[in-house]
Amino acid sequence: MSKKNPRDIIFDTLYAFFSDKKSLKILITKYIKDETSYTDKAFILNIVKGVVRDKRILDENIYQYSKFKKIDARTLTLLYIGTYQLLFCDSVPDYASINTTVELSKRKHKKSFNFINAILRKISKSALKKTDQLKTNRPEIYFSYPDWILNKIRRLYDNKLYSICESSSNIPPIWIRINAFKTNLAELSQILIKNNISFSEDKLLSNYIKIDKFDSKNIILDLIKKGFIYIQNPSSGLVVNLLSPSKNDTILDACSAPGGKAAFIAELNGGGANLTCLDINKKRINQIKSNFSIMGIKDTSFICEDSIRFRANKKYNKILLDLPCSSSGTIRKNPDIKWTLSKNSLKNIQKTQYDILNNMKNNLAKKGEIIYSTCSIFNDENHKNIERFIAENDDFHISKINNKNIPENFINELGGITILPDENGYEGMFAIKIKKNV
Repeated sequence: MSKKNPRDIIFDTLYAFFSDKKSLKILITKYIKDETSYTDKAFILNIVKGVVRDKRILDENIYQYSKFKKIDARTLTLLYIGTYQLLFCDSVPDYASINTTVELSKRKHKKSFNFINAILRKISKSALKKTDQLKTNRPEIYFSYPDWILNKIRRLYDNKLYSICESSSNIPPIWIRINAFKTNLAELSQILIKNNISFSEDKLLSNYIKIDKFDSKNIILDLIKKGFIYIQNPSSGLVVNLLSPSKNDTILDACSAPGGKAAFIAELNGGGANLTCLDINKKRINQIKSNFSIMGIKDTSFICEDSIRFRANKKYNKILLDLPCSSSGTIRKNPDIKWTLSKNSLKNIQKTQYDILNNMKNNLAKKGEIIYSTCSIFNDENHKNIERFIAENDDFHISKINNKNIPENFINELGGITILPDENGYEGMFAIKIKKNV
């Protein structure tokens, strides 16, 4: 089978995304094959995620030179690819960015190659670039955000608008959690040093390490496959710390996939906690089982059911609700969220979260605790759901944080955790402990 041109993969992935608004993660998995070289993968991901991350400034450049107010999806995708390289790929000469995009257009949408050539040449001579003036006067263009999301962040966080958007516009760091069932910090450090992989330890959680990038020798991928490490941001670790699992607990992870927090729960207890993983999707349950087997995690139960309707045959004294959410705190990692999320979908997400919470109270033991968690920074999904639940359930209260591992600056006015995505490479996260009175 002949090797596919990386630019064809870039076009196919981006065209599918802008046509169907499917998850970029799913599309990348679909179009980038295992046999694609490390160098080609890096190039493809840089362009694909870069185009999605900076879409709005690309639009601004393209449409200032187009006589058409609307450009067809194929032509626009090709223009995005060329314009992104002109604006952001300093290692690629302008003539190469233009010529390769024109050649790509001859394969993908031949009738528009003259138009594409003309637009790209005009942009190369006079492009709208990121400047301090653009940041001040038009932050929605500079950071490439839909107006409604940018305005929402401004209303909620005001003086942190720029730092949140700046952080979310950068390429994310790679965080790994050391799996104590298989290795430890000293052993893993030696492996990384031996292979010239630069890293730094997290200041709050000793089992989390930040690395610069995946290495060309696939050492990091090999460590993942062996179960020595797990890709996970420290924000997730702080949620598990809030749960404070102990060996005597009976714990339900009620929205478990992909299973990272459940794995950390098991690790903190040496596998001793009575842990059950619940998820609606059988394929995801099987993936958690496979991951746990690789990581050496045993004595865990698995249930495939809908958390909105699930009724357990026993009561749990701790329930983790790591809920489906807008993922607005992870835009740095998932830039497609900016273009797939809508006001209506946010309302539907908020309702689903509340319905899950309202059902899960029925599976909680006397004086039991629920950790309500999202990777969102929007109050719709966080404060509003909690305030409504406490108002409608007088047998529950918010349990104040007394965990020394959680910094005071992360504690919000409700008594939970709010981590913003401008905090040292951490992902945005909300978590709060609510407790049954009797």
